[in-house]
Amino acid sequence: MFRRERSSSSKNRIAGQYLDYQRRFLDLFLKRHETRLSYQEIQRGRVLIALLIFGILAMSSMAVVRFSTEGWSTTPLLVGFGALAMLGSLVYFIRTGNNSVSGDLLIGAVMVTIMLTAYTDNGLHSRVLTWLPSLPLIANFTEARLNAVRTTLLGLLGLIVLLILHRFELLETSFPDEPLVGRLAASFGSMLFVSVIAYAYEDSRRRAEEDRELLSRTRDDWVSMVSHELRTPLTSLYGGLKLVASGKLDNEPGKYRSLLTMA
Repeated sequence: MFRRERSSSSKNRIAGQYLDYQRRFLDLFLKRHETRLSYQEIQRGRVLIALLIFGILAMSSMAVVRFSTEGWSTTPLLVGFGALAMLGSLVYFIRTGNNSVSGDLLIGAVMVTIMLTAYTDNGLHSRVLTWLPSLPLIANFTEARLNAVRTTLLGLLGLIVLLILHRFELLETSFPDEPLVGRLAASFGSMLFVSVIAYAYEDSRRRAEEDRELLSRTRDDWVSMVSHELRTPLTSLYGGLKLVASGKLDNEPGKYRSLLTMA
């Protein structure tokens, strides 16, 4: 039993150290903006930086894999463009500390990369569309102007454009017999589902923050009221006892006893 507890404690300590190292690493990118950013903005900034770094690594790996199998084709170039766009967003955030614009650049770059890659790779049948549901969730955490709902609507617009290209036979596919509207509905439905979850989470988080702020204000008001109510009697008490302690009333026992009675 004790051995199990020591093992659990060791694992928790290692996990805590890992998270601490991770936070220190992410804070290196925020160092020049720590004095002007609020606690919440710093928290959001860490999430945004982590997403950008992961996205750059993921897209770079995808570009390398595509290049190794297809050579110099359109798809690896597009994925490489997406990686460079996210790198630009990361550099912009490091220089300015602006979460909103950097988040918009991230969402926009990934959305454009996904849609252009889908255009060159089976359209609505492209496997790259499986990345779409992650975008509303990412938008929720970045707090950009392209929030979860707007990102979902932007994704729907891109899917409709792909459907139109299919209908006018401007886009070739390896699966001509499968229903295209069903593919569009599946992609949009998954994005909408994640968008609703992201909205519900964000709403509950904001409510919790509002309740915490209300509790903090109530506590501050209570402390201020109590300190104000106590200040007057304590000042009188302090003044009276100080006068008694000074010995100036030793020859006036009546005032001496009156001050002690008041105290």
